[in-house]
Amino acid sequence: MSKIYFHTLTHTVELMGSERGWLRAVAANTARPWWGLDGSIPTSEWTSHRAFDIIDMITPGTCGQYVIDVARSVRNGRYDDATIKTLIDVLATCLRVNDVPFRVGDHVVSSANVELNTALATGNDLVCLAAKIHGWCEIHPWFEETDRAWCADIIERALTAGVYRSGLWYTGHCGQRTWCEQGWTDVVALLRDTTTHPGPVVLSYSICDGFPNPDVALTMPTWPNGIPKDWNALTTVQQEERRTAITAWYNLPESQQWETAMDGIRRDQSWANIGPTNLTTTTFGPPITLFDLFHTDRVDRVHAAYASAVVDGKAEDTARNDPRRTGDR
Repeated sequence: MSKIYFHTLTHTVELMGSERGWLRAVAANTARPWWGLDGSIPTSEWTSHRAFDIIDMITPGTCGQYVIDVARSVRNGRYDDATIKTLIDVLATCLRVNDVPFRVGDHVVSSANVELNTALATGNDLVCLAAKIHGWCEIHPWFEETDRAWCADIIERALTAGVYRSGLWYTGHCGQRTWCEQGWTDVVALLRDTTTHPGPVVLSYSICDGFPNPDVALTMPTWPNGIPKDWNALTTVQQEERRTAITAWYNLPESQQWETAMDGIRRDQSWANIGPTNLTTTTFGPPITLFDLFHTDRVDRVHAAYASAVVDGKAEDTARNDPRRTGDR
């Protein structure tokens, strides 16, 4: 099973991967009603218009193409209740299991990022922290030492309320029910213990790069501008420079490996620091929510969001979250 790791320089604890899927559900289910496809009146005129509004934003030839194909029969005159209900069900499922790329004006907008941003806009701290842990755990978000108690407080509130799960029952092959701790107790204990394990707490995901690692270290050459992040896109000289830097990093003492990796993420992805002042304001990609997508001036709103993201140095819509790489979406 996959796991989310919480690291300090001196200690690491584990959160079960099943809790990542739960955290995603906490965030996504907070935002999902705002798609307007909840099925309460699945064949109403309003709901069908909302469905076509969404479908018209889907980029053809992507994971949403099947929805476009199903919609074609309705556009061609099959406007009976059963066909429209099927279309809405197919669209809702597509949005639930895929990161659908929307085309809005000149921009491509990630449906998954928009959904998580809507959770940030409408949810409380428990929901927002769930969104951040799920959305960013693969790319090393972190809590500074001064914010660790704040994070632990939110987790304990969420556990008390039942929003996060302290554990779950499962039935093994022999039919015996067994209780499985999710790992929050260890996470909270680590967050609160700044005496034995001081410094920031950094996250990683078990099926992705661990932390620390040489790729995020300050000692790694900056990736060339305009070059896709693909090893084969680098020149032979650039590849050799990176090999040399990787070898040198692995020869460092563990404390220096940690230090250079922390310096690297603080420099290159400062937005991934999670704290009380930015929990709801630092978004997944440009700050676009479902409310923006369904507003009468959505093209202007999306353009303005991208413009503000460029000013902040975070223009790519998948920079803060790439659910297409996760098995939990």
